[in-house]
Amino acid sequence: MDEELDLRAFFLAMARHWRIIAIVTVVAVIAGGLLALLWPPEYQATATVAVTKPRYMLDFDERLRSAYVASGGTLPLGVIAANAYTALATNESLETRVLQELGWRMSLADLEEQIAIKADSGVIQFTGKNSTPEHAAALANAWAQLYTEQLNALFSSAAPNIKALEEQVSTAHDALLQAEQALSEFQARSQITALEKQLDAASTALADRLALADRLGMLAGDARSLQVRLKVQPADKPSVAGQFQALVMEALAVSPQMSMSTQLQFSVSGDALTAMTASELEAYLGQFATALDTRKQEMAREAEALPAQISAIQQQLETQRNEYDRLLLARDVARDTYESVSRKLDEEKVQAALEEPEVKVVGQAALPSEPAWPKPALVMALALVGGVILGVLAALVAEALRPRRGSGQGAA
Repeated sequence: MDEELDLRAFFLAMARHWRIIAIVTVVAVIAGGLLALLWPPEYQATATVAVTKPRYMLDFDERLRSAYVASGGTLPLGVIAANAYTALATNESLETRVLQELGWRMSLADLEEQIAIKADSGVIQFTGKNSTPEHAAALANAWAQLYTEQLNALFSSAAPNIKALEEQVSTAHDALLQAEQALSEFQARSQITALEKQLDAASTALADRLALADRLGMLAGDARSLQVRLKVQPADKPSVAGQFQALVMEALAVSPQMSMSTQLQFSVSGDALTAMTASELEAYLGQFATALDTRKQEMAREAEALPAQISAIQQQLETQRNEYDRLLLARDVARDTYESVSRKLDEEKVQAALEEPEVKVVGQAALPSEPAWPKPALVMALALVGGVILGVLAALVAEALRPRRGSGQGAA
């Protein structure tokens, strides 16, 4: 009976103060609506990663397996090992790579607030949270992808070799570029071609001067033979004059650089030679032989100077060729080294590609169509319920503070 009176009193109090309940409820609903409208939206997108091949899985004896199950064990050993991977889902190195991949400028602490990581039986979910759906999906996908790459590289048998070989390839490539640049710069300033031409010209000049000196000596000897013949047999003057004229022509032909005075002196016609007396022709032959000897000595002096010049050119050419050979060998060695380590790196990458990955992305995060928070309907419902509760509490407070008529009359 007392309970019925208490409920009756409660409902009577609510009826008396219904305006308070209504006002508080309306205010709460309006506040909830404003909150739903003004609260910044938060989108969520989830990418899923699965541990496909646990790295460490112990295979116990059948009796031990039975004892493990009987003792209350519920998770398979492989799943227990797979869950150890989740500890690597958040680390400074991975978070830094995520920021670099996305190109975002923020602190690691702010980045951690935008990601939620949940692991369950070897399945890891990366939930990105952001004010835009594109950023939320990009964050989840980038984190999941870089996480799988990090884990697979960490546990891959070829990963250490690949990293070391990549550094070697980079070093070898730099060395090759430097060697090629040094060789190119040398070729640009090289004098090998010019020195070879100078050497060929000097060698040809030496051979020509030696041959010319020999020929001029023979012609001088022939001129003196004619001189002796003419002295012994003056009657042979016409024949000697003809032969002398032939010697003059041959001398001028083999040594066109003879002085102009010499050419004018001995360039006489056959009639003029025939008109000379034997003694005049004999003296003329002597002068001709002397002129040939002088020219021969000039050629000999020029030939004597050429070997030193040739030796100097050969030394310069040898120095240039040695430098070229050294740079060429360095370039070839650098190229062979680069190609060798590049092939080895390709082999290691192929080997790594053939290995079964430890973890892989099994679900890409899609663009969310609506924000995860706030949800207007849910906010309004919560505001309505909360407003009613607050209104009832306010009504109870008002009822408790309401003055009682009976108590007031008794006091009077």
